[in-house]
Order: sequence, then structure tokens, then C-alpha cells
Amino acid sequence: QCAADYVRFDSEYVRITAFKKAEDRDSAILRLFNTTDESIALTVEVSSMFSGAWLTNLAERREADLSITDGKITLEIPPKKILTVELV
Repeated sequence: QCAADYVRFDSEYVRITAFKKAEDRDSAILRLFNTTDESIALTVEVSSMFSGAWLTNLAERREADLSITDGKITLEIPPKKILTVELV
């Protein structure tokens, strides 16, 4: 199975750099890269199997709770940055 089975978004400027099982928890890690020099507001549609989400650092330490509303997460990705999201 691939990331497209679990997450979807509509942006030609954002790339999925990783979609994997979390190292220390029974959850999934999604890493998104903004390829542009501008901040991007992104709405990510997630599978109904996920009921929660966290913004994490690259070491997968939780930093902020993200809300899933109607199966969607809204993110702001800084220019040329990777954002790591944990899906539970």
C-alpha cells in the first residue's frame, strides 16, 4: 500500500517525502516538503482510520495537536521546509 491510499491533497508544490510507521508508537508518520519559496496553506484529506493528528519534529516528538475536521487537516508549510505529521 502507498501513501495515496491514506492521504490526499491538491498541490503540485508539496511532495510526500515519507509515509511510514512511527518509530515508537502504533501510528503513521507523514512528511511533507514545500518545494517553493512561499508558505503554502494545505488541506490534507486523511483516511477515516485516523482519528487524530499531531505536528511532530523530525525525531517524531509531538509538538502540537492538530484537529481533523470532516476527515481533513489544514496545515501551513513554510517555504523549503519539511513538515512532519503523526496520524493516529
